[in-house]
Amino acid sequence: MTVSQLAEASGVGVPSIHHYRKLGLLPPPVQVSANLFHYDERHVEVLRMIRLLRERRGMPLAAIRDVLPDLLVTGGSEAVAVERWDAVLAISEVADEEHHHEVRARLLQVARVAFAGRGYGGVNVEELCQRAGIAKGSFYRHFVSKDAIYLAAVRSVVDVVDEAVARWRRSLTPDAAVDAVAGVLEPVMPLLLEVVVRAGHGDDALAGAVPETVAGIARSIAPRLAVGDGSAVLTIAGQVARRAVDVLVERAMGLGQLGL
Repeated sequence: MTVSQLAEASGVGVPSIHHYRKLGLLPPPVQVSANLFHYDERHVEVLRMIRLLRERRGMPLAAIRDVLPDLLVTGGSEAVAVERWDAVLAISEVADEEHHHEVRARLLQVARVAFAGRGYGGVNVEELCQRAGIAKGSFYRHFVSKDAIYLAAVRSVVDVVDEAVARWRRSLTPDAAVDAVAGVLEPVMPLLLEVVVRAGHGDDALAGAVPETVAGIARSIAPRLAVGDGSAVLTIAGQVARRAVDVLVERAMGLGQLGL
């Protein structure tokens, strides 16, 4: 069949067929003349499969190219083909999930720095994508909006503390832990302060973000506090987290210079 007939049989447009050929997704057609190629049912099967993977599973072409050879089962019963299909796609979904988490973490790292440095209004999605090394269109696979990644960046401050606590070589007294936590939070403190201001101005979506973050920090540091009464460790950890934030707030507002 000609490329026009292939497009009609598969439901895939001619420009897409040519693009898939260039990417090596299609088996080579039979060249009849300089500008004429013939295709067969194999090409119809591949194109339908590509369309299915893109529309129903949202898979990028690079991922489809990796799994396609294993999905093109030749011979055997239909049941065998379906079983092979499910097995290969299950592996693919695991890889996609791992990729999602890796890209999401990269975006959050970039977002924390950007929002802390220039605030919500000074940052746009395109910049975050450029700094994270992803296409802008891919952003919305990981976050539904700029507001969503802003809130996620605030909550991810707990992850930053988790990573720092994992590097502590010994348990710390509450006073030492206040200094350590304050040191970790200092680069992102402008982000937390902005959230408080925006919540105070009526942004209900951010109202509980800082208390939730402080509570998460307390849970993170509790196992590494050197305290006598183990039953009170979470309470003490909460006090440490709040004191660390208070230190940074006072520093940001210049209250430490009052000598009070």
